[in-house]
Amino acid sequence: YMESKKRAFSRFYFVSTAELLDILSNSNEPANVQKHMSKCFQAIGSLKLDNDKPPPGTRPSGLGMISCVGSQEVEFKTPIKLDGKVEEYMNATVAKMRSELRGYLDDSIKAYPSKARTEWVFDWPSQLTLVVNQVFWTHEVDEAFANMAKDKDSLKKYSETQVKQLTDLIALTRTELPKPKRTKVMNMITIDAHSRDIVNNMVEA
Repeated sequence: YMESKKRAFSRFYFVSTAELLDILSNSNEPANVQKHMSKCFQAIGSLKLDNDKPPPGTRPSGLGMISCVGSQEVEFKTPIKLDGKVEEYMNATVAKMRSELRGYLDDSIKAYPSKARTEWVFDWPSQLTLVVNQVFWTHEVDEAFANMAKDKDSLKKYSETQVKQLTDLIALTRTELPKPKRTKVMNMITIDAHSRDIVNNMVEA
């Protein structure tokens, strides 16, 4: 029986037998399954529910996901009903998480050019800011290479732009920031410093 549940939702292979028994025994009460979410979903502590104690015979809906690292929440644009067997609504949750993050990623990419990076970075979940940051860095490096035919210093000029971007982020860390925002900026600085070094190496070569 338990093996069939694992085959139906393969992330159950990563929980202990005792934990899986507890999940299955609370299958009809998603709020009680929440304590096992971090074992099934990396860095996800729980789902945000519309009702932790719904009326008998009803199930809550998931309104978002809450990180177990720091304090970060990603709201779902539409709720997900946690109906059916536990393996069914857990699989539906995986699909929901992916589709929601894909949607936010698209929104974040569209928003990036219209706002200062020092403001944009606080508008989106941390992992998405790192992805979008790398998307635009790749695009901008490609653009600098393409422009070298008419401007041999285009890559060097882009390197100077990178230094300015990095300096702006470093200036942010000198302001009063809550810890989650400070961590987000520090993550961006780490990636940007690495990207700057790569471009500098190409300029020198």
